[in-house]
Order: sequence, then C-alpha cells, then structure tokens
Amino acid sequence: MEEETNKPISSSFFTSSTVHHRIDGGFLRNTTSQSHRQAVASAKNSSSLGATAISSLLNRCKQVLNCFARDEQRCGGHFPPLPQERVFEAISALRAVSALIDGFSRNPTSVLYSHLVTLHPNLVQLIPSSRCDQQLELALMTCLNSYQTLLLLNLHINENK
Repeated sequence: MEEETNKPISSSFFTSSTVHHRIDGGFLRNTTSQSHRQAVASAKNSSSLGATAISSLLNRCKQVLNCFARDEQRCGGHFPPLPQERVFEAISALRAVSALIDGFSRNPTSVLYSHLVTLHPNLVQLIPSSRCDQQLELALMTCLNSYQTLLLLNLHINENK
C-alpha cells in the first residue's frame, strides 16, 4: 500500500470498465454510471450545438449573399463598385456553402438538406451580381455546381427507402 500513496493524489485508473478515483490510496466511489450519463449528455449537446452552429452559419451566409446582391444591384454600374471586403465576404459565404454541401454528402441529415435547398434561390438571385468580380463568379459557379451532389444524394437516399 505504501507504493500507491507515493503516486499523485488525483489520479484515476480503470478496472474492468469501472472508474475509481483514488485520493491518498483510498477508493472513493464508482463513477461509471455518472461518467456514462455525462458522456451521453455531452454527445447530445455537441450534436445539438453542431446543428445550431450550422444553422447559424447558413443564416449568416444567406444574409451576406442577399445584402451583397441587393447592394450590387443598387449600384448598377452608376456608382463606385462595392468594396473588395464585401466581395471577399460573399466569396467566403459561397465557399462555406460549398463546404457544407461536401460535408452533407458524407453525413446527410434532413435538417441540413432543407437549409441548403432553401438557400438555393438566394444563390440564383446572386447570378447577375456575380459578374462584377471574376473570383466571385467562379465561387458562385462552384457552389451552384455542388448542388448537383446534393440532388444526386437525395435521389439515392429516396431510392433506398
């Protein structure tokens, strides 16, 4: 027993899937059920948090793209073009949508699918505005082309039902 007391006070170790915490060489309690419940709750919270983060990201992308299209159409070539920061922000939003579609193909969920489908008309609305910048136009074309993956994946999912 003297050997164990020389070890750090707050160490823990595993014995047959049961976790025991040792302080000064003594066993305090079995924490397997509590740890398991916490792990399950944490997993549920993190998936809920992930869904909330994705939803927020898509809402922000939609807002950025709508404002860009509106402001670019208001300029109509009569005023100075929008600042490069706004163009880069729109490009970043388009790349984020493309990345989410790519992620969706690896882990499809109905909530993400509906968010992405709802966003499609906003992307189409951006087509006339995208001609102001070649990088923006390329990002929009890439994003719209990635919707093919979304549509084909949905077709495949529906065929398997």
